[in-house]
Amino acid sequence: MSEPNGYKSSAAATLLFWLMALLGGASLAAALILPPWMEYRVTRNAYADALRRVEDLEARLTAVNKQIEHIQHDPAYNERLARKEFGIQEPGIETIRLSVPPPEPASQPGGEPAGVEGDPVERLAQVVDEAARRNPLVAAYVLDETRPTVLALSALLLVSAILLLNRGIFLARGGRSAGG
Repeated sequence: MSEPNGYKSSAAATLLFWLMALLGGASLAAALILPPWMEYRVTRNAYADALRRVEDLEARLTAVNKQIEHIQHDPAYNERLARKEFGIQEPGIETIRLSVPPPEPASQPGGEPAGVEGDPVERLAQVVDEAARRNPLVAAYVLDETRPTVLALSALLLVSAILLLNRGIFLARGGRSAGG
């Protein structure tokens, strides 16, 4: 009769151990991985912005260098520039001015900026950000105020699971020696 009770308590202890170990491990992993990953994302976005600024500045530098080249070596360009800047008209030519509306910024359907479509890191980042905004439990893993508490509780849960496992092993050994 002691075996069925011992078996039930051993199975329950094993189930409880694995449940506590999995929950504690998952919670600890999330609390350890999410904040550095989010910092990486911020740094990656800042780097991408810096690269875009560098490309823009290089394009502008190329355009200015071409303009300098034209000013130094092309008299027809200087004449066109003077007419444009000072509004001087050539004799016999009538100028018609047209106003063109500015182009609309390019964006993809769904409000995503261009370049995000195929990037799995950005899609995952958007999912995590949205989850943190909607669910305070996810935010608890990321916020500096609550993260140490989550880490401590996760570690406590893992230690409790290990102690429970050791207790179950001890009781199982004690049960075998008493029965044998």
